[in-house]
Amino acid sequence: MIKQKLFILFLILVCRLSYSQVDEVKEFDSLTSPFTCEFNGNVKYSEVHLYELKGLGVKKELASRKTQFNEQKQFIKDDLYKANKPESEVTRTFSGKKLVKEIFCSNEPSGEPPSFWENKKQQYELKCFYINVRNNSEGFPLEKRYLRKDSVLDQRITWEYNADGKILKRDTYNNNNKLINRLSYSYDNKGRMISEIRFNADTTFFTSKTLCTYGANDSLSEMSLFNNNKLHPDKLYKYNTRGIVFEELWFNDECKVTCRELTLYDDKGNAIEKKKLDEKGVIKELLLYRNTYGKMQRIKERIERDATGKVLSKRKYVYDKKGNYIKILINTGGKNYCLKRKVKY
Repeated sequence: MIKQKLFILFLILVCRLSYSQVDEVKEFDSLTSPFTCEFNGNVKYSEVHLYELKGLGVKKELASRKTQFNEQKQFIKDDLYKANKPESEVTRTFSGKKLVKEIFCSNEPSGEPPSFWENKKQQYELKCFYINVRNNSEGFPLEKRYLRKDSVLDQRITWEYNADGKILKRDTYNNNNKLINRLSYSYDNKGRMISEIRFNADTTFFTSKTLCTYGANDSLSEMSLFNNNKLHPDKLYKYNTRGIVFEELWFNDECKVTCRELTLYDDKGNAIEKKKLDEKGVIKELLLYRNTYGKMQRIKERIERDATGKVLSKRKYVYDKKGNYIKILINTGGKNYCLKRKVKY
């Protein structure tokens, strides 16, 4: 379990230095995706390694990721490893800023097309057909065809947009051209998304639904999550004026709150207190954070304690001249870890 949590700690730190606790290793790839990672400067190459420090100079590598970027800051190659063994490989080709070709290899099911994984390792080629969309310099896809290496069609995805270039519908079809699922979107008169609904194959039953509301300053104020055609939400997120979640609520089948989580932040947007309460408002868990900042107002040390003051974890950060971290020392669960990153500009 400690190693699983550290895999997740690695991927969270790689992307945004976020501190949300995630318990599943399956999130590793999605949360380290170069689609979501942010860098300062024009980065050409990033290489990240997570080690468990055994003492006396002995270390064990747990995970790593190597990513190359083009001049438009788009990743063109992304290799993910666990314990020095390849986990996934992605190679992409662009025409200008538009993706035209992608080759994807993986040892595990991805959760996205291709939908079937008959062998432990197969290679797929993704051919993308794009349209030019107004006010979108990146280029939105109109259709994507997922083909096996033998050119046999596996799945097909199509998109529809409104006049402002915002997605209205995303349909996924199997190799027999039968609809598998549909994602439907709606927007308010300011172009802000107010709903995302995922339907089953016959589009009469939604499997998940997200509803968004906005405050007076136009920032997201609440987001509700629904599952399996329910009339009431399973979870509700509330956001502060900076767009950060400060309250989370969980509901039972009777739409009664079963749990609340409240988070306080410092002026840099990092958590300083997090408490979880039951349905009666009794505090069940309390976490306290102390953040220390360096010259560039980057966090250089973070200490996490429980309600008794016991230290649960410590993290120390080292940055390069651009402000990108290059080293993080982690102590948690009685073990020591080191996260090292090499960045080329």
